[in-house]
Amino acid sequence: MKKIILVAVGVLAAFALTGCVSLNPPQIDHQETNVTPLSFQELQATSKFSIKNSNPIALNGVIDYTLVVNGREFSTGRSSSIEVGATGQATFQIVSRIDLVKVFAVATDLANAIAAGKTSIPYELRGKFRSSVVGIGVEAPVAASGTLPLPKPTEVESLIRSLLK
Repeated sequence: MKKIILVAVGVLAAFALTGCVSLNPPQIDHQETNVTPLSFQELQATSKFSIKNSNPIALNGVIDYTLVVNGREFSTGRSSSIEVGATGQATFQIVSRIDLVKVFAVATDLANAIAAGKTSIPYELRGKFRSSVVGIGVEAPVAASGTLPLPKPTEVESLIRSLLK
């Protein structure tokens, strides 16, 4: 009987707390994005963010995101688990691999853009951090943008020569 009363009191307390407690969304700021060429046509973009939690409860969540490159939705993804302590701060990264040929749909479009003197293309990473604590959902927007470098015309010429040998 005591066990049932304790469980009932615990459930009532949880309902009372969730009704009275609201959580603030964390503040998420883009710090930097580093772009590393992996090959002639592939880049890796590593976007670093900071997350600040003003709540007295730790948050553990994920980010669902979309990567837009050159005005086209390129990929979607989900981050690994992100944890930030109560009234704490943490950093996390989102790593994206970008195949430039896929961005331009066909290799000739990429070659034409480079030949026309284009040296970079715009990207945007946008998403939402989602966490749930004791049934209370917390969300915060995530955004980063910048440019991705394209190969130089001399690099394209060298590649073509090596392929024709």
